[in-house]
Amino acid sequence: MRALRIDEMERFIRKNGVVSLETLGEHFNVSLNTIRRDIASLVERGVVEKVFGGVRLAPYKQTPFQIRDALLSDEKLSIGMAAADFIEPNDVVYIGPGTTPMQVLEGIKDQQDITVITNNLRVMERACTMENIALIALPGQLHHRNISFNGSDQAAFFDRYNVRTAFMPAAGISLSRGITYGSTVEADFARHVLARCPLRVLMVDHTKFDVVGLTTMADFNSIDVLVTDEPPGEAYVEALSRAHVRLVVANKI
Repeated sequence: MRALRIDEMERFIRKNGVVSLETLGEHFNVSLNTIRRDIASLVERGVVEKVFGGVRLAPYKQTPFQIRDALLSDEKLSIGMAAADFIEPNDVVYIGPGTTPMQVLEGIKDQQDITVITNNLRVMERACTMENIALIALPGQLHHRNISFNGSDQAAFFDRYNVRTAFMPAAGISLSRGITYGSTVEADFARHVLARCPLRVLMVDHTKFDVVGLTTMADFNSIDVLVTDEPPGEAYVEALSRAHVRLVVANKI
C-alpha cells in the first residue's frame, strides 16, 4: 500500500511541479508525518528535492548503471520478453545501452540464428554464453556510467550490417521534449540507428514517463513500437496514436 502511494506521489509531483506538503496530505488523505516519510523515500531515490514549504522534481541526473540494474527487475524483464516477440527467425537486431534493452535476450533463448549487434557490455557478456546468437560488438571506449561503448567510428561500423530491428532505451520520455537521453554522444548514435532500421522499438518502464533527460534524441514519429510495463496516461496514448506508434503493455512477470 505504501509503495503504491509513493509511486502515485511521484507521478503527482512530476505532473504538478512544486507541491506543498499540505497539498500532498490532502490529495492522498494521509497525515503530514506520513507524507514526510514518503517524501524521504523519494528524496533518497533522487526523484525529488525539498524546497521551502514543499518539494519539487529533482534536476535530472543519470543514475549509475549498477543502481539502475537493481531497480524494477521484474518490470524490465516483462518489457524485454514482450519486445522479443518482434524478433523473427534469422533476424539481425541492434540492442542499445541501458538496463532494459538487455532483457530482450531473455526472450530469445529458444530462437535460432539471431545476430545481435550491440555496444552494451552487459549484452555482450550475456550473449556470448548463448549458442543461438551470433554476436557483433560495436567498437569504442567504455562509458562507465552506462556500461556501453561509444566511439566516432561506430556509425560507419554499424552501417556494414543490414539491421532490421533496433531495441532502444531512453533516459526519459515526455510530451514536451519527446524521447530524451542522458548523453549527447549516445543520442547522436541512437539517431543514426533509428534512421537505418526498418523497425524501431523503444523500451521504457513506467518511471521514465514525464522525465526529461539531458538532450532530446528523437520525437515519437521516429519509433514504431513503444513497450512499457504499465499503461501511460491518456495524453501519451493519444500522442503515440497520432505518431502511428504501436503501444505494447507487457504482461507482469
